[in-house]
Amino acid sequence: MTTEYALQQKQNRRNTRHHFDRYQLEMELAAHTMQQRRSGDMNLQAVHDELTTYFIAETLRQGCTILTHQTMSKQVYDLKLLDEVLALVEAGGYEEVTAVMVYYHAFRALSGSSAVGSSTVRQSRGGKVDEAYFLKLKELIIGSGNKFPDHELRDIYLLAINFCIKKLNAGERQYIREAFELYRLGLENGALLENGILSSYTYKNITRLGMNLDEIEWVGQFLENFKKHLPPKERDNSWRYNLAFFHFQQTDYDSAMRLLRLVEFNDVLNNLDARRMLLRSYFELGEFTALDSLLDSFKAYICRQKDHGYHRENYLNLVRFVKKLMKIDRGDKKAMAKIQIEIQKTERVAEKEWLLRKAS
Repeated sequence: MTTEYALQQKQNRRNTRHHFDRYQLEMELAAHTMQQRRSGDMNLQAVHDELTTYFIAETLRQGCTILTHQTMSKQVYDLKLLDEVLALVEAGGYEEVTAVMVYYHAFRALSGSSAVGSSTVRQSRGGKVDEAYFLKLKELIIGSGNKFPDHELRDIYLLAINFCIKKLNAGERQYIREAFELYRLGLENGALLENGILSSYTYKNITRLGMNLDEIEWVGQFLENFKKHLPPKERDNSWRYNLAFFHFQQTDYDSAMRLLRLVEFNDVLNNLDARRMLLRSYFELGEFTALDSLLDSFKAYICRQKDHGYHRENYLNLVRFVKKLMKIDRGDKKAMAKIQIEIQKTERVAEKEWLLRKAS
């Protein structure tokens, strides 16, 4: 028993499971002590403390999972005792417990004014509050990430990245850099790889963020260096698609088109995006015969997609306006001004800024 206890103490891991294992060891020690004697000091306080710590950390971890899922689902959850757990942490005493601190700051950053069952977390102290929780979470990831097993550390990175994406969706563009640096750090220490595999979704996100920041040289090296880490069945398509985007963003439309013609996707949104890039490339290069054919096939493809909400409307409007632009004499200022007003008034349209430039 003493040897097991000592070995467990020496382990570097300080995730939620660590405290459950400590609880079990304390329970075994208590049972052993009771067999040896019926009076004297017992370790029952340690039993209770480790069980409580595990419950707090795991409740917060589950809370983070629920918050993430609620952004993609309307399902309502009742996370019992959440308010009590938050109050316990905020009362102090857990500052040195890595798992509790990581998931507490992740939960506070992600929650904002989100409701979880009967527990509603309100951001009542100003817009900078969730940012402070995020910055502390990032500090903990950098300083204590090695205290979590690989799969759990990857999830923690994604919690922090999801916070950045939430901020980006709210128009706070400074979080482009924050998300990119988290991705870059997660690549450097291997946290974002699962058994040596990098998801195609992550590969795409990193490419987009890097190009947005004009990290052109870095992104070019990333695309080549991490191609081998992509899922084998998706590797060639994912690499071509993202390399096409890399060239497209640098207005190298010929290279982008050559790659896009070889791309085949089961994923509808990636397919739509690839066709969008191909559409713009044809237009910019003046290949209007090929563009006209693409517009017809693009519209037919969009109309077959019944469950993609605003994406469907966005791309149908893109096709419609490009068709109109192709028919208008660019010297007809009155007609160009009319379509520009129509584009501006249309709420849902993909490539709106580009269309407005082409109609000016």
